[in-house]
Amino acid sequence: MRGRHVSLALLMVEFGRDYSPRNLFSMTHFAEVFRDETIVHALSAQLSWTHLRRMIYIDDPPKRDFYMEMCRVEGWSTRMSEREIAGMRPRLFAILIHGLGLEP
Repeated sequence: MRGRHVSLALLMVEFGRDYSPRNLFSMTHFAEVFRDETIVHALSAQLSWTHLRRMIYIDDPPKRDFYMEMCRVEGWSTRMSEREIAGMRPRLFAILIHGLGLEP
């Protein structure tokens, strides 16, 4: 366990605070959620890391895709996306999915 902390500390010293345990966990989770390199390249060109870090914790892929598209098309800031995800957009998403007949 101690060796793990030393390695993380060395990463942070050599490369900066971007390699904190929390960010490394997010990077690993991102790689698990988005396995296709072409999708990763396209997403990273259109959305910030902060946007993407928030989206990886949306477990439902269609819902995640919906919010990423809304961020891209509407130009939502990360704060706006947080408000929309927590606010009315879940209801709008449910209405759209129901209207399109895409419910599971």
